[in-house]
Amino acid sequence: MHEHARLCTPFPEIGKNVGDLIFIWEVEDHFDSSQSANAAVKFACADKRCAVPVSARIIESVKPGRKISPSSSFRVSDRNQHHVCDRLPPPDAPFALSSEGERHAHSHRSNIPQRWVDPTVKAVNKVPAGTFATLGVDGKAGTRRLGFQRTGNGQSVSQSQKVQSFAKSWLPMSIQERKHKELFATWNVGGTYFTAFHLLWFDNLITLDDMKIFVGSVDQTTAYNTGIAVDLKEYSRTGCRIRIWIPSQIGEELNDATAGFSLNYGAKIFALGVFSTPIERGGLRTLSLELKHADMVWVQHER
Repeated sequence: MHEHARLCTPFPEIGKNVGDLIFIWEVEDHFDSSQSANAAVKFACADKRCAVPVSARIIESVKPGRKISPSSSFRVSDRNQHHVCDRLPPPDAPFALSSEGERHAHSHRSNIPQRWVDPTVKAVNKVPAGTFATLGVDGKAGTRRLGFQRTGNGQSVSQSQKVQSFAKSWLPMSIQERKHKELFATWNVGGTYFTAFHLLWFDNLITLDDMKIFVGSVDQTTAYNTGIAVDLKEYSRTGCRIRIWIPSQIGEELNDATAGFSLNYGAKIFALGVFSTPIERGGLRTLSLELKHADMVWVQHER
């Protein structure tokens, strides 16, 4: 089960062909049900080394009496055929949202993700009955007993491992909405969309080792043998150049996923990570954030 898969048949409606990566929300945008999606398009595991057949599972936005509100995802078509790669825990695994371990379900599923799932954490292959997996950006995994109410009241949350999902939800929100909309992540101490994002053109004070989704504007890019340096228009309060470092392997994954990952001048870049100690070269000090996974960055191009 995952948020993306590879196409086994063309999908001309979105300009993608066999072998291209496709995200579950792209399928949701074109099909109302799992049955219609899987009848029209065939999918396989996103990992080429695995490539087992998978199916799109589209969750209805409204379902009266629903007890648990899972997220849409791709899942193995044949339950007897297993992934041979590392996959994340099922997106529909129940999670507790309060200190008391109580989780309220709702008949209306929110499309705005509110729980971050760390893409660098390896899959938890099997979760015992009556437990649920807990994951954090620190890479630790564990289990706890279930403790949510099956009442159909309250609010269930969607989850995602992609910065893109959170950024697209954040963009149209007002400041007040960002301050009140919860975003659960071990690195997000404030617990809201407002505290998860750091706009560098608004606040150029960068605290080292403070993990955020940093948002800046692309100034120039330089390709090296080991990766790509993305220098931003913004400078830190201490006068340091701000750089996003994309290692070669992650750059290749981004190119594969987007059919040509582009970093045009002026594009907005959203990168989740921490900045390291400034390095001085040629009289200019540079603050760098090194990406740890392809899902931890997204670029919004000017229209």
